[in-house]
Amino acid sequence: MRREFERLPSLITVAPMVLSGVLFLLRALRAAWGMLMGQENPGDLSRTAAFGTFLMGMVFMQLLQNVSLGGVVVTRLMARIRHLSDTDALTGLANRLRLQETLKGEALRHRRNGHAYSVALLDVDHFKSVNDTHGHAAGDQALRAVAEVLKRTARTSDTVGRLGGEEFCVVLPETAETGARALAERARVALKDEAIVFEQRQIRLTASFGVATCTDPQEDWAALLKRADVALYRAKSGGRNRIES
Repeated sequence: MRREFERLPSLITVAPMVLSGVLFLLRALRAAWGMLMGQENPGDLSRTAAFGTFLMGMVFMQLLQNVSLGGVVVTRLMARIRHLSDTDALTGLANRLRLQETLKGEALRHRRNGHAYSVALLDVDHFKSVNDTHGHAAGDQALRAVAEVLKRTARTSDTVGRLGGEEFCVVLPETAETGARALAERARVALKDEAIVFEQRQIRLTASFGVATCTDPQEDWAALLKRADVALYRAKSGGRNRIES
């Protein structure tokens, strides 16, 4: 439960099952005590005054279990819907909607604490030729490989996403331009060295990067993203497989 949910929902779900187990344990202990004392049918509670309490307790625990398990089903469905709504289906990265929400959050945090944050955009160079030469299935595999490279080179605090097509984005919280360019360089080199094999054919890729850093609390996230896009265009115009900021 803790792998999927927060602490409180996990405790609420598991607690009825634990209490039911405790009731059965108490019954077993009582039966064992009765055997030691030489009682006849010590495990039969139906002839004792405690049987009604035990029965009502078990009914109550079963009702709680049903409610909690129903809650688990609903929560998992909600989590699945949320995952589908903010995740890119091909790469498993954040999609455009989730990237925008992340950027909005970083812009608000920047206004509160004044810490700079950065955005790195990248566009795969000559990606159309991959589809034309090897087919769209190879192109899909190439995009998944780019996603894996970005996830390997990014930090756990960064948000890596796909804006669409062969364009990706990395949101870097509390990161100045130097740190953003360093991450972009790691990703650029890693992608250049990545050997992508599709149907026994090797595909080599490079990417161009545009980096922008927000240091002005009045600049909104959309303007920052536009600056990164302009820098990306300069990288493409300047020969590709390079970083501009």
